[in-house]
Amino acid sequence: MTRRVRPGVLLLRSLLSFLLEIGALIALGVAAFHLLPHESAVPVAIAALVVLVLAWGRWMAPRAAHRVGRPARPLLAAGFFLLAAALLVLSGVWWQGLLMAVGAVVLFVLEQLGVGPDEERRVRAVRHPSGPRQRPGRPRAATPESARRESSPSESSRPEPQRPESHQRPEAPG
Repeated sequence: MTRRVRPGVLLLRSLLSFLLEIGALIALGVAAFHLLPHESAVPVAIAALVVLVLAWGRWMAPRAAHRVGRPARPLLAAGFFLLAAALLVLSGVWWQGLLMAVGAVVLFVLEQLGVGPDEERRVRAVRHPSGPRQRPGRPRAATPESARRESSPSESSRPEPQRPESHQRPEAPG
């Protein structure tokens, strides 16, 4: 049985995921400053943020080349967001940590609702768009093959097409 996911649910899930990702980055920085000695907090926070952003972009992002598949991806995301929530609680900002934990659980439930061919098709469309988009009214860029075709002798020997009379230039009076 395939389930069709409503666009509103997809939008809500994408927005919640984005907010949780930003919140996790902030939580990591807050935890570094509250839990580590002050002289090592800045370099550790910067290094952790760089590693986190690179790992998330490589394996979890919708356009990632090596995206983790189901069922591991929603579980990893929920675990990561719950870990960030725990870091916030340990740092002393417990209500933000609680809010983040609730958001992680809601996202996990929404991810489970999105299982099916519609979801995977949507992700594939984001990851591999169908060719370059053309703006209306703009000519296509010339490729080496099209340049060869334009300069071939068979096309240059063709007669010029006749213009309709409405496009003829009027003769100048003599």
